[in-house]
Amino acid sequence: MMKYIVGGILLNSVVACVPLDTEPYDRETDLSFWEKEGSALYALNACYPTLYSAEEVLYADAMTDNAYTKVQTGFNQSIGNGSYSTAYPYVESVWDSRYAGIRVCNQLLNNIDKVPGFSEELRNRYCAEAMVIRAFHYFELYSRFGDVPYFTNVITIEESQQLPRTSKTEIIANILGNRQPRCERKSTMCAVSHAHSAAK
Repeated sequence: MMKYIVGGILLNSVVACVPLDTEPYDRETDLSFWEKEGSALYALNACYPTLYSAEEVLYADAMTDNAYTKVQTGFNQSIGNGSYSTAYPYVESVWDSRYAGIRVCNQLLNNIDKVPGFSEELRNRYCAEAMVIRAFHYFELYSRFGDVPYFTNVITIEESQQLPRTSKTEIIANILGNRQPRCERKSTMCAVSHAHSAAK
């Protein structure tokens, strides 16, 4: 009887040693996504839809003296005449959507070196495109909110709650500083690559 008990304890010990942090079978995760050659292109393509929503394109100008609309969206006319409140869902949506776009860009920029079979020229081009899109998101944020949290890495929710605001001047300096000289070379590669593709 005792040998069965000992055998059961040993068996449980062996089973308990199986690592629990394994890759799930039903969805893609960071454990395997960046190991695929096409992952960088997928990640870059995911950056572009974050630039503007249809609502933003249609109604943003109506908040200024550039355009007027009779459509009551709940925010465009009130923001245009200065009677809006920061409690408006639109104000929160701008903040959330811009930082969501920044996160998508940071995910690519932080992980692109993990992608196999990737030429240096194409890697530089993808980085340049993601950095320009991220810069645009920050432009939209500091143009509307002034000083905002600034970061260039993927962060956790807990980290985001502790980030201080960075001055608009410092954000602009960092964005422009990131262009020289490394990004200037990347931007050139990007332009040449697109021109070559167009020629085809």
